[in-house]
This record gives sequence, C-alpha cells and structure tokens, in this order.
Amino acid sequence: MLRILSFLLIFCVTTVAVAANDVFVPVYLTTATGQGKLIGSVHITQTDYGLLFEPTLHGLTPGLHDFDIHENASCDHYGQAAGGDLDPFHTNKHLGPYNSHGHLGDLPKLYVASDGTANFSVLAPRILDLTELKNRTLIIDANKKGDEESRIACGVIAS
Repeated sequence: MLRILSFLLIFCVTTVAVAANDVFVPVYLTTATGQGKLIGSVHITQTDYGLLFEPTLHGLTPGLHDFDIHENASCDHYGQAAGGDLDPFHTNKHLGPYNSHGHLGDLPKLYVASDGTANFSVLAPRILDLTELKNRTLIIDANKKGDEESRIACGVIAS
C-alpha cells in the first residue's frame, strides 16, 4: 500500500511540474464583443532558450502577421481591450523579439501558409518564464496599423 501511495504522490508531483512548463491558449477571431469563431490554439512551452510558441491555427490570411503578447486579459472590442504590447520596462518601442530595448511582448512574425494555416513554431528568447504571461493576451494582427479591426485573432493566457 505504501508503494502505491508513493507512486501516486510522485506521479501527481511530476504531472504538476510538467503542467507548470506549458500552456495551451485557444485562439478566436476577434469581434466587437470578444470571442468569435475558434481558429485553433497556440501551445506555449517554457524552454532553456525562452518560450516556444507552437501554433495550430487555420482560417487566416496568408503571409506574415504580427504576433504579440498584450498587457490585459481581454479580447473585447476587436482585441483593443487587450491594451498595448507587454512592455514592463516602459520602452515604448517596437524593436522585435531580439532587441532588449523594445517591448517584451514583441514575438517573431507568424507565418501563415497559402492555405490559411499557421503551424511554424517561434521562439521568444527574451521571455524566459510562463509566469510572465499569466493574465495576458496573445494577439495576431492583420498588419493594417491604425485600423481598429487590425487585431484579427486573440487568445487569453489564463495561466
């Protein structure tokens, strides 16, 4: 009986440790009231080299899209309620994912294939811990800056 209890304890602790190193974020098209149609998910994994974002998305316009982490945990009003890019150091600059003088929330571009799917992983080398993303939002832009509806897809990172 003690062996069984020991096994269950180790299993539970291991499961919690693994779960703490990754999160799945459902991604929806944006609407005025928040979530539209589900278009897939992004699996985020904590690695020794930063956070790895593995999208499994469909129904997007082919090409490169801005892919960012935003301050607030909301997709309302076409994603505008998500606020600005994650910028804990108040740089107020879009300098991409590799420059430490810009927004921390700037991720590498998201590549969408000609069939509207996005399956290529990107690494965010400046974001090292999943806890930095808790209660934030993942935003996919249509790359039409200044347009209220440029935030075409959104997913809240709950934990």
